[in-house]
Amino acid sequence: MRTVIIGAPASFRVLTPADLPVDLSLRHSFWRWVDFSGFDLSAYDMRDMDILDCNGTASKLGLGKTAMLMSRRTTWTNAVLPADISSYNHDFVIEVYNKALLGTLTNSIRASVTLMRNYVQGGYARSWQDAIQQLVNSGLSVAQMRTRFTLVFSPYPKILSRMEQHLTTKLWRPTAPNWRREKIEVEGLIINVAGHISGSDRWALARMLEQLILAERGVQIKCHFLQLDPFPVLRAIDQTDPQWEDPLWWLRFVD
Repeated sequence: MRTVIIGAPASFRVLTPADLPVDLSLRHSFWRWVDFSGFDLSAYDMRDMDILDCNGTASKLGLGKTAMLMSRRTTWTNAVLPADISSYNHDFVIEVYNKALLGTLTNSIRASVTLMRNYVQGGYARSWQDAIQQLVNSGLSVAQMRTRFTLVFSPYPKILSRMEQHLTTKLWRPTAPNWRREKIEVEGLIINVAGHISGSDRWALARMLEQLILAERGVQIKCHFLQLDPFPVLRAIDQTDPQWEDPLWWLRFVD
């Protein structure tokens, strides 16, 4: 069952067991300024949640239950992160770096991990290709990067695979990629919905756009936002899509 829990910047809403759904489904939920530190959420389906400006210190998440979870400005210090966390989840990747830095590392590996952590946590527009560029600029070879970061990412296969993809194809650049997408195609027409995108709740915004298109165009679509911050990335399907009847159609975008 989708939950919406919102505190305030100076007064976080402290999560209680009564806030959690009995069906163990938090899918599509929206939490902002919530303190769920110490909670064992490993049994809960947290796929496609928005967790914004929260405190998840020492919490525990479950394997196979975090796909498309969007975390922004949330603290995950000492959280138990499942092995299948996404390489696209900025906050999770930063916590992986932090966990590595708490361990025993050689000075050279620690310097590389610190460089990456500090760069990536500098903003959500920063991504893999421009982060790896920082390592290249520091003089590291592909072999050195592979050796150092295999050690760090081996507990998290998706993150390790993403790093390896960039190293294998030499995909590093001074600038981050821009996947901004605010246009959708409906019956051959390209509709720019940028003027209607506001707020932080991806699920609610997607439902609003579906109703807007239905009212203005008379066409049924299904929308999904992969992210809103630092820029919107919107995907949509219409009734001709083979997955139209599948409520989990958006999982096609999971890395």
